[in-house]
Amino acid sequence: MAALAVVVLAPSAFAATLWQHDWETTGSLLERHPYPYAGFVRATTTGEALVFQFRESDNAARRLRSDGSLRWQSATGHVGGGEVVDGIAFDDGSAAQLQRTARRGYVTRFGSNGQPLWGRGIHAGRFAVAGTAFAAIGCQTPAVIATSVDQTTGATRWQRVLRTDASACAAVAVAGSTGGDSYYAYRSGTPSSTTLARLNSNGNVVWSVNADSTGSSLALAANGAHLFLLSGPTLRAFRTGDGGLAWQSPCSGTRLHFVDADPVCAVSATEIKRLSAASGAAVWTKTASGGELLGVFEGNVYYAASSQWMRWRGVDGVQQWQAPLAVPFVSTLTEAWRSASGVVTLWATNDAVGDYALRQYRLSDGAQIGTTSLPAMASGVSANGVAWDGTNLFVRGLATGSTPSERLRRIPAGTGQIAWERSSDSDGSFPTLAAGPSALFIADRWDGLTTVRALDRNTGADLWHQDLAFSGGDWFAHDSPNLLPLTDGDVVALNGTMSPGQGPFNVRHEYQQAWRFAGSDGAERWARMLVDREHNAGDLIAPAQAISVEDDIVVAPYERYFPAPNLQRLDGAGGDTIWQSPVPASAALIAAAVGENAFFTVSGAQVNGGPLVVTKRTAGAGQVVWELSLPLAEGERFRAIRLVPLAGGDVMVAGNVETGIANILSAPRLLRVLADGSALRYAWAHGNDPAMPNDILADFVVDASGRGWLYRNQTDRFVGAAFLVRFDLDNGFPIGGQFYRPSSVTPLTPHTIWDFVLRPYQDDTMVQVGTVDRAPLPSTLRVALQDYAVMQRGDLSVQIDELPESFASGAHLPLGVSVRYDGDAAVQGVTLVIDPPWHGTHSGLVCSGSGQTQCTIDVRDGQITVRFNALPGARLRLTGVMRALEWPTAAAATPRAVVFAPESLFESDTRNNFHAAGAIDRIFRDGFSLP
Repeated sequence: MAALAVVVLAPSAFAATLWQHDWETTGSLLERHPYPYAGFVRATTTGEALVFQFRESDNAARRLRSDGSLRWQSATGHVGGGEVVDGIAFDDGSAAQLQRTARRGYVTRFGSNGQPLWGRGIHAGRFAVAGTAFAAIGCQTPAVIATSVDQTTGATRWQRVLRTDASACAAVAVAGSTGGDSYYAYRSGTPSSTTLARLNSNGNVVWSVNADSTGSSLALAANGAHLFLLSGPTLRAFRTGDGGLAWQSPCSGTRLHFVDADPVCAVSATEIKRLSAASGAAVWTKTASGGELLGVFEGNVYYAASSQWMRWRGVDGVQQWQAPLAVPFVSTLTEAWRSASGVVTLWATNDAVGDYALRQYRLSDGAQIGTTSLPAMASGVSANGVAWDGTNLFVRGLATGSTPSERLRRIPAGTGQIAWERSSDSDGSFPTLAAGPSALFIADRWDGLTTVRALDRNTGADLWHQDLAFSGGDWFAHDSPNLLPLTDGDVVALNGTMSPGQGPFNVRHEYQQAWRFAGSDGAERWARMLVDREHNAGDLIAPAQAISVEDDIVVAPYERYFPAPNLQRLDGAGGDTIWQSPVPASAALIAAAVGENAFFTVSGAQVNGGPLVVTKRTAGAGQVVWELSLPLAEGERFRAIRLVPLAGGDVMVAGNVETGIANILSAPRLLRVLADGSALRYAWAHGNDPAMPNDILADFVVDASGRGWLYRNQTDRFVGAAFLVRFDLDNGFPIGGQFYRPSSVTPLTPHTIWDFVLRPYQDDTMVQVGTVDRAPLPSTLRVALQDYAVMQRGDLSVQIDELPESFASGAHLPLGVSVRYDGDAAVQGVTLVIDPPWHGTHSGLVCSGSGQTQCTIDVRDGQITVRFNALPGARLRLTGVMRALEWPTAAAATPRAVVFAPESLFESDTRNNFHAAGAIDRIFRDGFSLP
């Protein structure tokens, strides 16, 4: 079952981790518990199969032998949130997979033992084998791009831009030949049209034709003298020699099946035909309905419908047998392949019990001859709820593919030892955890049911649970309830529900409610309706926020679009409304003032612009003490992250100004409002810039010593890093920062992605929760106490030599990157990550310079990762050559880089750790007024 790896590390000058937990677990390859199946299978001619699977925290490739046993497994982290969209299994035991992200694709090559050999970022949505290369096709608006990558080395052989005016790219497909030629289909433009092209092994276009196809998907296969394109309700056969259309026929589905070179497909809802590859004429026709083609094995055709399957002889279509299936056939949950001579394996699920298994059937008569349980293997745990009370960390994780799935533990920060750990079968998604004085409260929802539970905080034992009864009946809640633990041990739960849209105007009914439960036994003390209204918004309903004031509750219901619900003060004992106060816009955040009977709210139109409004109200009557309205520029919106009242009456507002809809640019703002609300004491601002589109203030806290800390994540979506920045609260500017985590790195580089919450503990330590990516092992939950005590002071900076203003595709361009370190002591483990505009085209990479030692260069990722040690005054120079490809063009080709050191280095300026050619002077602008 589960094994917990605990590491407690002694402090040293270069070891910032004081204690650390990585959670391992084992389970079956695919259980429906807690997540449904997501992935696909690729079979080999040897009977082995490769299962590609994407989950909450990693992408996994697992190779099964013909008997169902595990040959190997390998995992890669979610690069940029991408999922596996295509895969290839080779007979020698090796494999390749393609992940797709918003910015590009990423190909990973696995050896015959499952070890990742190399990865490359390319513009690709599908790929195939073409001779000794991978042929890939993808879209990068406005271009449609074909790329050839060497299977062994990952080097890019050639790249061709097939179209440069593709305003939209709806679907792509690719097929290869053993001789190295490749075939590409892509649908693009408005209105959309489909183009089919053949390129030879050198990337030259042999022919390109309009395929006259408008289906929502494309499937492509080269078989003999013909190229087959399945799109929408039509199968088209083209001659591979000249691209001419040979014939077309009605055909449905998304997969192509062949008997010899002849395609087999459903030509209507009731007819299955084998079509002649030469003419498209029917070789034979079968009448069948309610099912799908399962596959072609050993020259015969297999069809499945409901709980039956049958074999039709490939030569003439004669039905040879019909036999029962152990599990009802569901096309999206069933994969089949020939696992041995005369044997086919079906991977299917019994939906009633969530039973995934391999079932072997004899091809001669369809009889089931065996069932193999999927092998247990190492798997990861993903964070699924965290509560921090300043001294204890409560973590809820979900162990994918394992039963029980919920893992919950309490860890005192001072020792790092687990005080208690418990497991359960709870599958609730998006939970809320909150620690009270005697209980840990958990609110989550699953299959439409929302539940609040209480556990003894000292032992983890179950105390009680309550299912929230909504006034709206069987409607849906988008988020788990908010929880407000009270000092007497009780808890207040707040939740919102919305009905499905009704009628021509999509009218919905919205309810927001609050409950108070006794901490000892969960008895409902009162329930109160906060919002009860109809509207036609399509927005998600978020639960209200609340604070405790004296013995009462001040509640701030939230609504993004429509007139905001009133602020309300509820009597703590009975839930009755003491007062209501209208607000111009919903309060995004609410916080109690320090040392006085008042509270603050911050609000603003989060979607449609409008001013940022900070308000102070009396808690006794809800009266406005003052209100400060801060205008934003047209097209800007403010996303509030933290509202932090300070001793003395001032209040800090932390957040990000966003612009754009599909392509969002973000820039941080940190405002300090005077105690009388008359003006800003200061505003720290960073300007938006497309060269660094994601400059995000992820969190802001003031620790027990009164020090301000910023969690600042900076990335241009290709490479970046987050820094823990110390902020001068008196004067309003950053005074320096320390490395916190990498951003936008590729999946073969081990790294930890900490969540976006700062949890100060003592002195310079932070309790952190995140996911460790550690290919080829699955990603898993990591919890640590990190020491940010300063051991070295200095500054790291990076500069990239600019490329020529113009150059042609195929040109060999110099790559030059310079790093300098000026500091008071040596640092070990400096990391430089370079993202070249063209992956897999570098050569001759060399480290040089003074004051740097032990320089290593890792190019497995496509990105170039350089690690070295640096003495004060060190200068490192990385040089090499890149071969320019057709895309991106010279005007858009920009090498990117980031450099960072371990957490012990306090840098006076973290802005020059990044480089985007031609934009470094514009990216970072510190100001003291809003735009």
